[in-house]
Amino acid sequence: MTNAPRTEYLYKALGWEIQEYVHYGRLKTTDIKLSKSLMVKEIEEGLVEGYSDPRLPTLAALRRRGYVPSALRKIVYEMGPRPVDATLSWDNVNATNRKEIDKIAHRYSFIANPITITVSGVERTYDAHLPLHPERKDLPDRIFKVVPKNGTANLLISSSDIDLLRKSKVVRLMELFNIEVKSVENNTITAAFHSQDYMKAREVKAPLVNWLPDENNMIGEVVMPDATRTKGPVETNIRQEKVGSIIQFVRFGFGRIDSINNERVTVYYAHR
Repeated sequence: MTNAPRTEYLYKALGWEIQEYVHYGRLKTTDIKLSKSLMVKEIEEGLVEGYSDPRLPTLAALRRRGYVPSALRKIVYEMGPRPVDATLSWDNVNATNRKEIDKIAHRYSFIANPITITVSGVERTYDAHLPLHPERKDLPDRIFKVVPKNGTANLLISSSDIDLLRKSKVVRLMELFNIEVKSVENNTITAAFHSQDYMKAREVKAPLVNWLPDENNMIGEVVMPDATRTKGPVETNIRQEKVGSIIQFVRFGFGRIDSINNERVTVYYAHR
């Protein structure tokens, strides 16, 4: 016997007025496991580290990764009670959260799995001014200083950009200058100063590459959704942030600061 006939039988027996029933569909997920019993089992067996483990879809885990309450409320309001089943995916959740946190997240540079690029022909010191937030002109810029030694500057880029450099003759180091790639061999990259003007980079359709100076950086660690950890240098400007701050690592993704001190910062990754 289903719940509705059982309830009607009980109400009639007690002489109560029969209620009006409103039936609505279930919430289905395409790539999110919502089984509470499975989560509890994984925690008890030590497969995950508590309810805030990034591999779980709990509110504690989402909060730790940088998902905000306003985004979750919007999803609930937009879906609402429906007479048919509704389907939810991480793409839906991420897109909604991105709209909410993009307007508040300060930008910083993090170089995942870094490699050194040696640039010759750099004849003077350059200051790169990058926005703390692209739409907040009232905020101070992040400033990187590149001081060459004997006309050569060593910079850090992500190893994920190696293929891009192999395909490009000229690339633009974001807000710094343009370089001409000379060789990319065995994770060793050499380049030469090309020009400073951004318009020259546009003329040759040079791709943009994120970078950091090769010294005076903090140690960064990003805990990914599968609990793996990606490491690399982070700019020191991030020291102004506190635990709980939601930030964006440029060209890497959004996340929430889980711990920070003068030397090291740990961020739990949310999404791109």
